[in-house]
Amino acid sequence: MHFFCDLPYVASKKLFDFLEYETRLSLRKCSKRTENLVNFFPISFDSMKIFTDPFSMKLWQMGSEVKVDYSLSNGIYNILKEAFLAVFFNTTDETIIEKTVNKMGMILKNKNIKIKNLILSFICEHPGAEEVTREQICLVSNLSKMMLASVNHQLIVENFTISYYGNQDEVMCFLPFLKPGYLKKIELFNHGAGDAPLDKVMNLPQVIKAKQIKISNFDSVPLESFWNIPIVHLARTKINFQEVNSLIQHYFQLDTFKYIRFSAPEKDWFPPDSPTFDDGENRKVMIVKGPKFAIRTIHRMDTNYVTIISTEMFKTNGKLGGHFSCVLHESGTLNLSVFYGILANEHRKNIRL
Repeated sequence: MHFFCDLPYVASKKLFDFLEYETRLSLRKCSKRTENLVNFFPISFDSMKIFTDPFSMKLWQMGSEVKVDYSLSNGIYNILKEAFLAVFFNTTDETIIEKTVNKMGMILKNKNIKIKNLILSFICEHPGAEEVTREQICLVSNLSKMMLASVNHQLIVENFTISYYGNQDEVMCFLPFLKPGYLKKIELFNHGAGDAPLDKVMNLPQVIKAKQIKISNFDSVPLESFWNIPIVHLARTKINFQEVNSLIQHYFQLDTFKYIRFSAPEKDWFPPDSPTFDDGENRKVMIVKGPKFAIRTIHRMDTNYVTIISTEMFKTNGKLGGHFSCVLHESGTLNLSVFYGILANEHRKNIRL
């Protein structure tokens, strides 16, 4: 025990990474001293996945040579049992879900755990199982909320993704328990009605401090919620020109703005009197100059998307600046063909497989 305790932090982490997580759980039960020791050592997971159809909670860890998938449920047995109950009794086994959530709670009590991707799927994948899935979604989300509240610390998560039917209470069962500032990217994929609310979610510090957010299938969203977020993707969300104009004026006051992208199916999205020009490739462009930099609004007609992008981002040495620096001609004009090719690649990287 003293050998591990006296080692430097980096060395102890490297040594402890050789232990599988089941071994760590066993060590926790040996004594209070070993429990404290296990809790002290850091551990990183590539992903934590919670699905409701069929129900499963998994932690996925990738080392230098091996990939380990820790399933907290009893695999095939539980899936078959779940299917049997759903088909013949139209119900779900609450005991399995409760025990699995409790197991996850034991793991997450370790304050040194870091999770790169927290992925939630609260949708029905199998036709005919909608009612059972709704019950499971309600049970899983509420039990998880109680579990996360009981660990007494916010989880260190880098990326948060949820596919759901638009009930923001389900998002609120998880997002408030993630550490603001460390959480970089948030993805909300709505599979329900487009008029689903987002007011509670958008006011969370986790959202306000995020570096990137992607929202899909919402009829409208409060644009002021994105004022401080550098990168924004809004899929199948309608935004009019007047809203964008006020957004641009606010962006001129920020040095963090990079780009925002959203749907615009109307061919005449720009007002007739707006100072736009056609780039010759079925795209309309408007440039607004500010005190420090200019902002380009680009309406791509073939894909029905509008992109608002700061030209200042091309001059930076950051990640996005490095990707987009080759888009500018020597004259300073925008090479839109190259730009959209790079933007498409970036967009594909942000889509959950």
